[in-house]
Amino acid sequence: MSVSVTDGTDPIGNVDVTLSDGENEYTGKTGSAGGCTISNVPEGQYEVVASKSGYVDYESTLTVNSETSSLSIVLEESNPTPQTVNYAFTSYGDAQGETEWGSGTVKTTGVVSGGYTEVEVLTNSPEESFVGQKFYITSDAQTNGTIYPLYTDAGTTSAGIYVSITNE
Repeated sequence: MSVSVTDGTDPIGNVDVTLSDGENEYTGKTGSAGGCTISNVPEGQYEVVASKSGYVDYESTLTVNSETSSLSIVLEESNPTPQTVNYAFTSYGDAQGETEWGSGTVKTTGVVSGGYTEVEVLTNSPEESFVGQKFYITSDAQTNGTIYPLYTDAGTTSAGIYVSITNE
């Protein structure tokens, strides 16, 4: 049986692949090209498990018969690299937007907790001390000029800062 393992695009090496019928196990390990051969697998019903550190285990069933010659597996990263997006912002000392404090850019860090998204301040004028600090904003925040409060943690402690965000 020829086995290939990818992340949907690129091959993944060093993946442990096991076919088990409850009594017997047939195993293989993919090479750098993402493939391996598992020999002498008799016809029957098998539980398939493919695993590698950093990826979600693949589990499925497979019926092996005279027409079964290959198995393609797609693994997903267990902790994918967070997507980051930069936004322009204006900061205020009140929820009504009457006291403008400054402006700058923030990026989403990809960390989401309890309906809040972490943002990191990239630039801030005139108060440079906020650069590098991380805050939380509601995950449903829109980039339409609506003013939202920032939190020092996932929604429990107000930072006393309000922002409107727009696409950069």
